[in-house]
Amino acid sequence: MTKIMNKFNVAKYNEKINTLNKIIDTFNDTISNFSCWMDITPALVKELIYNPVKTHHKYLSFEKIVQYRCSEYEIEENDYLNPEHHPYCFSEIMNEMKTVYKTLGKFYELLPHIKKAYGSLIYLKDENSYKAKICKTQNAEYHIMQQCAEYIDTDYMNCEV
Repeated sequence: MTKIMNKFNVAKYNEKINTLNKIIDTFNDTISNFSCWMDITPALVKELIYNPVKTHHKYLSFEKIVQYRCSEYEIEENDYLNPEHHPYCFSEIMNEMKTVYKTLGKFYELLPHIKKAYGSLIYLKDENSYKAKICKTQNAEYHIMQQCAEYIDTDYMNCEV
């Protein structure tokens, strides 16, 4: 059976490219929340993809962020749950929590697409560092183009009656 491409679905291509760009932006926003506190490793990225809520809770829960921030301000360990004594620190904690949960919501919405894209369309660049980021693979756009091509069967066209 021989097939030839008879159409290219531009609307589908644009939609898939826009989704890919959203995935990359959202994923990078998500890992930037973690990069303040740790290096971004392939293991962490996989943990995020397959268990995002548990991973956020493990590393970026309210209590963890309070501990991180209060240690920066040299606030006593037994005083870290009394942030009203340190209003600037508490304000930073609240802003960070707002960012973390807003990003988690976007990440979770795109999670089915992220799971499909990781490894084939996107990858972790500069792994094991705070500079790590998600990037398009070299062939990402080519793979998307292949998905948007529409073919016809030429054997069907050459049949004699």
